[in-house]
Amino acid sequence: MDTKIKKLKEEPSFIEFKKAFLLEFTRQLIIHSTHADILKLETILEKEEVVTPKPLTQKERIRDKIRRREEIQEERIEGTRSILRPAIGMFDTHVIPEISPFRDTFKKEKIKEKKQIEVTNKPLYRNEPRQEVSQIIVKNIPYQDPFRKIELWMPDVNLPPHIQYLKPVPINKSIDLGKLNPLINDPMVKRIECYGANENIGVKGGMGAKKTAIVLTKEEIEDIINRFSKETKIPVQEGIYKVVSGRLVLLAVISSVAGIKFTINKMSFEEMNQNV
Repeated sequence: MDTKIKKLKEEPSFIEFKKAFLLEFTRQLIIHSTHADILKLETILEKEEVVTPKPLTQKERIRDKIRRREEIQEERIEGTRSILRPAIGMFDTHVIPEISPFRDTFKKEKIKEKKQIEVTNKPLYRNEPRQEVSQIIVKNIPYQDPFRKIELWMPDVNLPPHIQYLKPVPINKSIDLGKLNPLINDPMVKRIECYGANENIGVKGGMGAKKTAIVLTKEEIEDIINRFSKETKIPVQEGIYKVVSGRLVLLAVISSVAGIKFTINKMSFEEMNQNV
């Protein structure tokens, strides 16, 4: 019984009967309602013409059922297409792919690459020989040594304006720097550069820029910084650390992560005379 009742409710004739019944029910309510309510409903009914549908024949019912089934199937297919369809602007094609949504895109990209190669390989003039693009690119790019050391650069720290008159003055005072003592005593060396632990020490001066065979460990670098701090009585701190001991100017960049890098500049006699 329940299944028969459900089938009857789903039939178009039963649905049309419900509509007609509700319309007639509202009319009876209008007739037996107050004058104000009748005026409101009359204005609504005047705007909308109520047409009672004719009962469908058996053929029309069958056609209506088939049409509804087709609409439901089209909605399901459209839902699956919306999932597989790529977003507009993401790919060059908007055609729904059968297997892979990227297959047609890759084909078009390959065709574009082939066309670009053919255009670039064509000579500009008839008498010019054809050259490959890869050869032209290699000629224009200069060779760079990946193991070449970049020059160590240290920022120059300026004093505040109200104490800029204070300048380091060289005095006859020596400091023991261990492995760096031969470079300190060499008059040709004007600048000593340390790139970090286990790196060759670099020097600059009358001989130009060169690398030495001297290598400092992390402990030896920290010992040199601490000796400058002890002589100048300026505590060591992270960041840019600049002190002067005698005629040596130490400028270091101290970091707990990147380690310590420093330069030692020797003050010349001309600088001594200017600062005095």
